[in-house]
Amino acid sequence: MLVSIITPYFKSKQYIQKTINSVMKQSHTNWELLIIDDENSKDSRTILKKFISKKIKVYINKNNLGVASSRNKGMRFAKGNVCCFLDSDDTWKKNKLQKQLEKFIKNKSKASYTSYRGVKNKNEIYKVSAKSKLVYEDLLKQNPICCSSVMLHKEIYKKYKFDENLKTKEDYDLWLKIVKKYEFDNVKNILVNYTVRRDSLSSKQFNKIFNAYKIYRSNQDLSILYSIFYILRLYSNAILKKFFNSYVVR
Repeated sequence: MLVSIITPYFKSKQYIQKTINSVMKQSHTNWELLIIDDENSKDSRTILKKFISKKIKVYINKNNLGVASSRNKGMRFAKGNVCCFLDSDDTWKKNKLQKQLEKFIKNKSKASYTSYRGVKNKNEIYKVSAKSKLVYEDLLKQNPICCSSVMLHKEIYKKYKFDENLKTKEDYDLWLKIVKKYEFDNVKNILVNYTVRRDSLSSKQFNKIFNAYKIYRSNQDLSILYSIFYILRLYSNAILKKFFNSYVVR
């Protein structure tokens, strides 16, 4: 089964080699890697050009569109029966696709995710385990899904898109939309290394809080009170995840 892998690229030259190597070492070899160059600089074009092959394609954005638009662009070009996302600073274990795909096919899944660990300067900061059952109400309170661990069936990724008006948490917004109608299957194995970066968009806390409110209030049509409540729950869980390696029990 062909797996389309979508990787937006922006100022990640110190990470991209390891990211691509982790794809090339996959035990499941039927894949295509679509890199969306959202930096479009002389530096990025030089770096990415050397990776182009029959299995690795690079698409260049004329302007900086952001990660949501770049992932959507990748999904439009994807040819696989399933697609996965891999950020340009994250890496996969070599059996990631194989293990996830085996369960995906066996359970006839439409969406799935795996456990992952947060890494900073090669040191493990925290681990997040995939929940046995993930329902909409739980996902409102906490987000155990790492974008680089997600696998979507073509039926899903050709139908749903990332909200291009969101600068952060665009992935969380999409998972909420999907889980309303489809169950997220899980793989308990830790198969993804998520890189914690100071300069990443997700490190800008004000943007994260603003976009979380927008997701709850506008996209999920919750009241102001419930929106604030879920922001508090979401961030209390995020703090526990990073500093105590655990989640609030619902």
